[in-house]
Order: sequence, then structure tokens, then C-alpha cells
Amino acid sequence: VIPAAQMVDRAKMGKTEGNMVALSDSPEEMYGKVMSWPDTLLPLAFEIGTRVQMDEIKNIVAGNPRDAKMRLAREIVTLYHGVTAAKKAEEQFVRTFQKHQAPMDATRYTLHVTQLPIADLLVQCKLAASKSEARRVIEQGGVQIDGEVIKDPNTEIKLSKQGVLLQKGKRHFVRVTSLL
Repeated sequence: VIPAAQMVDRAKMGKTEGNMVALSDSPEEMYGKVMSWPDTLLPLAFEIGTRVQMDEIKNIVAGNPRDAKMRLAREIVTLYHGVTAAKKAEEQFVRTFQKHQAPMDATRYTLHVTQLPIADLLVQCKLAASKSEARRVIEQGGVQIDGEVIKDPNTEIKLSKQGVLLQKGKRHFVRVTSLL
């Protein structure tokens, strides 16, 4: 096993980095955060965060790092949420980040308008705390509508009963429809 001091490779982890796993996290959040950890952390994370035996850990981390990380994420989510939740979290991760598809259970919002600026839409769907935060994320290319990056915060989004898929960053998806 590699000493902890050599493991982190100066990669930051914690609340401000967005990869700290809290016991109160949903299975999907836990899984995604573990997958964002640096590969060098795998041996230590397996040792202190799972019930996997040491000889098995050596075999796991000697293989493909992505597969090892998926196993680690599955083990951690299973400990706190159960096997079923871990399997569902892994399926959603694969769908979203490996196959680049929208998650099956994206939050849904139904609005009483047919058109509004993208910045307002982000705030109304609680993907941004303010219009200025929404503008920043949009201008940095962190927002997509139906897979298309939107960089102008004044872009008008037309809503219908079928809706649009709004994505902020890599992990936040919302399906937005109109009642009108």
C-alpha cells in the first residue's frame, strides 16, 4: 500500500472542490463524487472506506483505474444506501457520463410561460441562486439546452408541453415544460 502522503499527488479534495462525500449525500451524488477522486487515492480509499480485503484491493487497483473507481464507488454507496441504490447510481452514472445521455429521473419543472431568457430559466429551476450567478455559468459555457451549449444569457428559450432538457455543468439536469 502506498503511504497517504504519496497518494494525493497534490490533488485537492474537500467541500470547496465539490468531491467531499457526505453521509447525507444521495446515492447518485456519492457515486459521482467518488468517481471524481484522483486515481492515486484508490488504494487508501478502498482500505479506509470499504470492507474489501487487502489482497483483493491490490488486484483491483492493479487493473483498469476506471473499473477500480467504479467498484470503489459501488462499495461506498452500498455501505450507506444498499445494493439496489448502488446499482441504480452506477447505471445513472454510466448513462450520463459515459454514454452522454440525460438521466432517467431528471427533476421536472412545469412553468406557466412559453418563453423566457435562459438566465431566468436557471434561477426559476433552482440551478442558480441569482441572475448574476446564472449569467456567469452561461457565459463560461456551462449550460446546455437539449445538448446545445448556450453562451448568451439573453437567449430566449421557447417552452412547450414536450419540454426542453436544461443542463448545468456535468451533473445537473432538469426537464422544463410549459402548461400553456
